[in-house]
Amino acid sequence: MPQQTQRLIAEGATWYFFWLFFRNVGTGIKHFRRALLLSLLPIVVYISSLAFLLSGVLWKLNYTSYFKQFYAERMHIVDLLQNGVLSCSDKTPEAVTLPPALGHIVPMDYPVLCSRSASGYRVEFVIEIETSSRSSFVYAPPQDMDTPPPGTSLLQIEPLAPMWALACYWRD
Repeated sequence: MPQQTQRLIAEGATWYFFWLFFRNVGTGIKHFRRALLLSLLPIVVYISSLAFLLSGVLWKLNYTSYFKQFYAERMHIVDLLQNGVLSCSDKTPEAVTLPPALGHIVPMDYPVLCSRSASGYRVEFVIEIETSSRSSFVYAPPQDMDTPPPGTSLLQIEPLAPMWALACYWRD
């Protein structure tokens, strides 16, 4: 799902829940005298829905589905790097120029960073950049998975598949 569509859905859901809250409060006040328990039901549904959204389950579902959507293309890029078709730097991460046919797997022209060490290749598909952090799908050997790139510190890492993880970094 494109990044712009994801943000549009999130903003729409926020406005929907804002409207739904006030509608439910109004319904509860209107029917409070006739049916006490029934009048509180919309507010209970609203609070339980909001608790589900704030628990972070949708965040994990969104990134997991986005990871699975372009998994084959990401593995193809890793294969191109390992076979030497695309160039990769030693030790320091550098941006890789993707073929035009594969440019769609990184949102908003974010970089694909690659570095090579003795244990293997580390490929980072940047999927979100904020002012003080960034999130990436990282392909790396298990012993290098917890090693953050230079200038960052590891905030969170979620395993997604063998040799793949969703990593969030703070900028130093």
